[in-house]
Amino acid sequence: MKSNIISAALIVLLMVIAGPAWSAGVMVEARAGYFSPQDAVFRQVYKHGPAYGSEITVTLTRGLGFWFGAEVFTKKGLTTFTQEATKIQLIPIYGGLKYEFGARAWVVKPYLGAAVGYFRYQEESVIGSASSGAVGFVGQAGLLFRAFAPLHFDLYFRYSSCRVTPSGETESTQIGGYQGGAGIAFRF
Repeated sequence: MKSNIISAALIVLLMVIAGPAWSAGVMVEARAGYFSPQDAVFRQVYKHGPAYGSEITVTLTRGLGFWFGAEVFTKKGLTTFTQEATKIQLIPIYGGLKYEFGARAWVVKPYLGAAVGYFRYQEESVIGSASSGAVGFVGQAGLLFRAFAPLHFDLYFRYSSCRVTPSGETESTQIGGYQGGAGIAFRF
C-alpha cells in the first residue's frame, strides 16, 4: 500500500513539474516486471521476483525525452546461515533520457533509455534491520507497440547497478540486477 502511494505521488509530482511540456507529448506508464538480483548472496537469500512501478516520459523533440520512474521490489527470504525469516524492500527512483527510434507514425518503436537514480534499500529480520540508500544507474531497452491512440504497450529489458553499504556494515552489496517486463502506457 505504501509503495502504491509513493508511486502515485511521484506521478503527480512529475506531471506538475512537466506541465509546460504537455504540448510536446507525455507518456504515463504502469508496469510489472520480473527482477533478478545481480549479487550472488542477494539471489541466494531472496531469489527472484516481481517488481512493480510507473514511469513518465516527456518528449522534447523527435523521439528524445526526459524519462522518470519509480519501482518497488519486496520479497521475503531466509538468511544464509541461520535460515531465519527476512524481508527486503528496494525502491529505485530514477530520471534520465530516453530515445525512441523511428517516425511518430510507426506502430512498433524501439527505444533506449539511460538514467541516474536513488536506490532505497531496507531489510528486516529477527536479527535486526538495515537500511541505506545510494546513487546508481539504470539502462533500459524496449519496444513500444501502439494499439490505438493514446494506448501503447511496452516490452522492456532493464539493467540496474547500485552498491549500498547498510548501516552498521563495512561491506557493500550490489542491489541492482536484471529485469524484463511489460507495461501499459497512455500517450497524450
